[in-house]
Amino acid sequence: MTAPSPVDAAERAATQTLVFELREANERLVVETMRVQGLVDNAQRDLRLEKGRTRELLDMQRDANEHLVHASLGAQERADAANSARSFAEGATTLLQRSERELLVVAESRERLLGMITHDLRNPLNGLCMSATLLLRQGTLTTDDANLVTRILKSGKRMGRMVSRLFEFTRARLGEKWPLVLHIADVGDVIHQVVGELQATSKVPMVLELEGALTAHCDVDRLSDALSNLVGNALEYAEPGSGVTVEAFVQNESLVLRVTNRGAAIPASVLPFIFDPFRRADAKGAAKTDHLGLGLYIAHEVAVAHGGALEALSHDGVTAFTMSFPRAAS
Repeated sequence: MTAPSPVDAAERAATQTLVFELREANERLVVETMRVQGLVDNAQRDLRLEKGRTRELLDMQRDANEHLVHASLGAQERADAANSARSFAEGATTLLQRSERELLVVAESRERLLGMITHDLRNPLNGLCMSATLLLRQGTLTTDDANLVTRILKSGKRMGRMVSRLFEFTRARLGEKWPLVLHIADVGDVIHQVVGELQATSKVPMVLELEGALTAHCDVDRLSDALSNLVGNALEYAEPGSGVTVEAFVQNESLVLRVTNRGAAIPASVLPFIFDPFRRADAKGAAKTDHLGLGLYIAHEVAVAHGGALEALSHDGVTAFTMSFPRAAS
């Protein structure tokens, strides 16, 4: 058997080396191919995820656009409705203003007419009362006739007071100030005179509590009217068996007059408006009267004209009206 030649051995060794290198290269190619395939798979997966997110974003954008369109349409509808409401409100306001002006003109005309009527009624009423007074003074009437004439005289005087109140009310409503004739007077004398006149026709006992010097700058006639209204109300609404108290005193350079009676309280719903015109101080259970509801209004206006105030309190069966005004003329 012949030994291989050195050339053959070298070729065989080179061939084996080449085969070994080819095998290693093939193995590296397989590994690289697998790595690349993994990258490709990951890229495809990421692409699929990205496409899904893109679809979601497109769907969200479409929904947002639809909502935006609906919101725009709704906003436009609301804006149109608001414009319509504003136009209606402006028209209604204009109509109300015109109606208010017309009502003011009508009210002023009515009050001027009422003022003229009440002014013209004074003369025949004064003539009626004067004639009744003269008949009584002659002393030639029978007892029955004298009683009838007395009733006529009382009714005439009551009507005169009502007419005077209406006249004063219309003057105030027409913007005319309450004319005052101020001079220094003893308000105690005014109280005695008013109480004496009312006591003569009332069976309700009255108590006077006058303290200190009660002189003040005031309009005696108007103060007498105001006090007569307050005391008259107290007498009318006093509970049977009780009395009426009239107080007068000086406090902080002001003169204070207070009229108090016991009886049913003035309803809480009425008390805040008690000094409004034509608002009567009807207490629960009180008898109905033919008063106009101007007495307290006039008393309040007299107090204000003197630079003061008139307040009302009614609770626990006690009702008190308190008038106060500066002693010195303002």
